[in-house]
Amino acid sequence: MLVPPFDELARATEWHIADVRLYGRLMKVGTEDAHPILTFSATRDDFGLGAPSEACIKMIVCGLEETYPSLCESQTLEYRNRKGHP
Repeated sequence: MLVPPFDELARATEWHIADVRLYGRLMKVGTEDAHPILTFSATRDDFGLGAPSEACIKMIVCGLEETYPSLCESQTLEYRNRKGHP
């Protein structure tokens, strides 16, 4: 099972997904209206930190456009800049 049952989501903050090498860490990063907000992360902690790649930025923008189709391009850029992305 990729996403844990809801009662477990309410209790814990991190899960490891078996047999997933790169993005095998599922993390609860917050809640909104009592619903958990989840993200995937690397299973290792020894990656170098740096600015996100162009491919990563494009993926974020595509996700924003898909999730919030009413946002215009300037609003998407404003959101991205507020979150600290170049």
